[in-house]
Amino acid sequence: MYAPAALSFYLVLSFIPCLLLVEIILSLINIFFDKSLSFISFIFGLNAISISIKEIISSLNALDYLSLGISFSVILYLASKGLTFFAYQVKIMHGISYEEQSYFKRRIIPLGLTIISLLILSFLVIFLIIFDSFINKNNLKFYSFFEYIFVLFTLFIFIVFLYKLTTPKKIKITKFILGSLFSTIGIGGGIFIYSYYLKNISSTLSYFGPLSSVALLFLILFFSSYILFFGVEINILIYEKNKL
Repeated sequence: MYAPAALSFYLVLSFIPCLLLVEIILSLINIFFDKSLSFISFIFGLNAISISIKEIISSLNALDYLSLGISFSVILYLASKGLTFFAYQVKIMHGISYEEQSYFKRRIIPLGLTIISLLILSFLVIFLIIFDSFINKNNLKFYSFFEYIFVLFTLFIFIVFLYKLTTPKKIKITKFILGSLFSTIGIGGGIFIYSYYLKNISSTLSYFGPLSSVALLFLILFFSSYILFFGVEINILIYEKNKL
């Protein structure tokens, strides 16, 4: 099955544009901009990423409105490649030709989902920054657990609507809960492994730490692609069973 591998490729292709767009959104709230750059440096273990993003945003601020609009459109288009391919593949899995939908729907739904996902990511970054500033160090495990549960809940809600909006058939949103739950648990496991690696292992690898964290992130994206499509299959099985 080539679809998960192709999706992981498009997700990697969308990776930097998504980070850039999140930082553009957060740059509108100046108090979170520098903190979010530091947060990105910690998450991905590479200062070069946050420095590059800061330089790009500074360059964008110097552009006129027309050039800025063109640049933003190109970045948004690249950021939407992953969800565009996912929507395309979901329709094939439902036995519907992608060309049967109008060009407008084929493009507007992935773009809309991309914008929603960017807003959710921006909200999560702000939440984590604010939440970490109020953490009581004496109850660090409890706060970390609460933080993780909140991220999982947000992820679950997003996946439910992702499946609903990319499915070409009229299916009640409740029918996507089981597949979304499966995907949330699977991807949540990847998030836990990555978080544990950053906090407990990456810092001990003084030479390979930054590069290994990025490699692990891309590997998790690859397996998350498989998990997302397994969730689609679960939703299809539930739909077909209810038709009988």
